[in-house]
Parts: sequence; structure tokens; C-alpha cells
Amino acid sequence: MPKKHRPRRVGLLTRPAGAVLKGDGARLKYVIKGPAGGQAEYNVLLTASELDTVRSEIAAVHEPTHGAWDTFVSQRSSTVLAATPDVYAGGDITPINTYTQLDVDGHLCRNAAILWALSGTSSYGAKAQEFLLAWATGNQAVPYEDTGDYVGYQGGYHQSYGYYSFALAYDLVKGYSGFDSGDHATLVAWFRDIADTLKTYWDFWTTQLGSGRQAYRWSTLTMDTYCFNRARDTSVCPLAAQLAAAIVSDYTDHIEMLYDDANPLNVPDCMHDATQPDNDGDDVPAHGVPVPNAQINATMDYMSYNTRVITMLYKMSKNLGRDTAGMVSDLHATWTYLALFSNPDGESSPITSGDSFQMSLLTARMQQAVWMFGDQRFLNCVGSSTPSGFYDVQYIGPITLMFPTP
Repeated sequence: MPKKHRPRRVGLLTRPAGAVLKGDGARLKYVIKGPAGGQAEYNVLLTASELDTVRSEIAAVHEPTHGAWDTFVSQRSSTVLAATPDVYAGGDITPINTYTQLDVDGHLCRNAAILWALSGTSSYGAKAQEFLLAWATGNQAVPYEDTGDYVGYQGGYHQSYGYYSFALAYDLVKGYSGFDSGDHATLVAWFRDIADTLKTYWDFWTTQLGSGRQAYRWSTLTMDTYCFNRARDTSVCPLAAQLAAAIVSDYTDHIEMLYDDANPLNVPDCMHDATQPDNDGDDVPAHGVPVPNAQINATMDYMSYNTRVITMLYKMSKNLGRDTAGMVSDLHATWTYLALFSNPDGESSPITSGDSFQMSLLTARMQQAVWMFGDQRFLNCVGSSTPSGFYDVQYIGPITLMFPTP
């Protein structure tokens, strides 16, 4: 019988240790003002100045930003405003739990927050607040030891989509005037609990890194086992959600731990191994298979899947003022390799007859490379007419608004 997991009613907790709340729109060390006039400190994706730039691009009808905004509003706003929270408490874990309620509500909340951050329309802010507080007072993340997921270690991976989306939402909407200091304290406590809970999966992976070599599935290629387990999606996806939750709750000790060289699953090393997964270089050429989930003669989409998450980790690291020089170099080489699949300059594509590759996914994700580097080859991959519709369901939402064209 599955283990019952009783949610902790975080809304009844006292203010977390270290929290210093200033005024009715602030939490911790941040002084928050609304999007119409002001400066706030954002650290998950867009910074305050980047938000200002996106708003200006929309107002000036500059493309592709303006088109991306129009598409996002027309396709998502009515659904957001009509939605109500459907909170998953965290108990009654089934043998196969994909955390659908967490995904759906996290994505709705994220979209409401983006709509508010870029428009200042109060109905969007109120909707994001409704979802955030409903989940913060009714949900507790499921730890590794309690998970009933079909493979226990994937529980953190499956929870990462929704919790990252909620963290991004709070980062964007924390300046909404409807929040009071008690609301912020409730949310800080919830996000710190999420970070601590996702760490239980992180702790599991530190015991599973292994040694020696292993084969890619359905492939004759082999690679370093330690690098593979440190860089696979089941490691980097919950790492991204864990870092985002720690950022928005100003959980500084947790953030420092995630960048500590003494921890084998620290952010820079996981990012490096995800882009260069075979440190000894025996079988896998540098960036020949840039992320460890690529499967020869099978689906190739996990290459851009993981590179998307690594780019999110880069952006959070950059916003935190961390050393990102190595990350930039690794990501440029990886995105350059992935560009071969869309053949922008007439090169020979790495796709073989047995490969399955969904080009629309790569094209949308390539917008991150356009934002990061602005190289013409990446612009050629994206094209001139499609960026307005680029949308990432799992984490980012409207890609062209969150990773705008320079």
C-alpha cells in the first residue's frame, strides 16, 4: 500500500529564520515595486532591466517580441483567467505518478505571472497570487524516501516541471500589491521546503554516480559512467527547480551548497558534464553527442531537451553573479553542434536513417541560443517567421519573451 504523506500546512508557520520583510510588497532582502514604475530584483530568468526591455519592445511593436506577446496573450490569457487551483497535497502516491496537477497548475501560474509582469494588469497578478497561495498552503513536495514513482529516483525529475514554474511565477509576480507580508512568509517557507525536498533526490544521485564505462542505450558508443549520471535529465532537471526555489526564497545557504565544489552534483560540474559528458574522450567525440540522454538510432530530442535546461541553469548562475565563462564556452559548442541538425548553412546533418528527431522542438529551443549568442547561424535555424509561437510547456512558457532576440 502506498505510503501516506501528510502535507505540512506551511501557511501556519512563523516567518522563516533570516527573513527580513520590508513593507507590504517585499520579502527578505528585496524591496519590491510593481512593473509600471519600478525596480525589483529578479533572478530566475529575466532581470528587471531585461523585463523593461521586453516591455519596451512590445510597446514599440518590434518583432519578434511584439508578435510573441500577441500570440501568448491570444492563446493563453483566457485559459489563465478562467482557471482555478487543483492542489495536489502530496499524499496517496500511486505507483506511477506523473504529478499532472502540479504541472498544470504550475504552468497556469507561471503564465499568469508572465502576463502580469509584462502588462501590469491586476487580474493576472491576482490569478498568480491565487495559485501560489493555494499551493503553498495545501501542498508539500514528495521526498525521495516517500516517492511511489515508477522508478523512485525520477520523482524529483517529474516534480521539477511544476515547481520550477511556480518559482519562476513568484519571481515575476512578487511585486504584486495584493500580497502582504504574511503571504510572502508563507511562500518563502514553501519554496524552502521544496528546495530541501528536491535535495533528497540530489542526495540519492550522489550515491549513484558510479565508475567505469557504460553504453548508450541502443548504441555501440560508451561513455564515462560518473559523467553520465551527473549530467542526465534526472539530475539536471530537479537541480534547476531546486536552485530556482532557493533563489526566490533567498535560501542562501542552500544556494551556496549547490555551487560548492565539495558536492559532486554542484551546478557548474553538472552543466559541464551535460555538455561534454565524456571527460576521457574514448568513444564519444567532444560534442558529438552533447548530452548523455541522446540515443543513437532512437530519439535525438533529449539533446536539445537537456541543453535547454542547462541554458536555464546558466541564466540563473549569471543572474546570481557566478563565474559563467566555462558555461558560455560549453553551451556555445553544444548549440553549434545542435544547429547542424537544422542544416542552416548547408552542412551535412548528423541525423541517420534510424534517428527520430522532432525538428519543431529544436527550432523553438534554438531561440535560447539566439538570445545567448546572437550568431547568424542560430538566427538561420530559428528563421524569421516562427519565433512568435515558440512555447515551452514544461519550464519556460513563451520562449521568445523569456529569452528575447538581442
